[in-house]
Amino acid sequence: MSVHKRADEIEWKMFDDESLLLNIRTGFYFRLNAVGSYIWSNLDGSRNDNEIIRMIADTFDTTSEQAQTDYRAFIAELSQEKLILNV
Repeated sequence: MSVHKRADEIEWKMFDDESLLLNIRTGFYFRLNAVGSYIWSNLDGSRNDNEIIRMIADTFDTTSEQAQTDYRAFIAELSQEKLILNV
C-alpha cells in the first residue's frame, strides 16, 4: 500500500469545491475539480491509497472500482508533474 503526500514546493488554495495549485519551482498552475480537490486535501501522508479510495467511493457515491481507476490515474498525473511524493 502506497502513501503519498503533497510536495513542499506546492502552494494551494481551495475555492468552494475546486483547488488551485502553484508549483513554486516551475511556476505552473494546476486547477482541480471537486474530486481532485478532495484527493489533494487528503494527501497529507497519513492515509494509504486504499483508505483514500474507500473515502472517495463513500463521499462521491461511486463504485470502489471506479474510485480506484480515477485515483490511480490522478496520482500518476500528480507524480509526473512532481506535485506529490511517495512516502
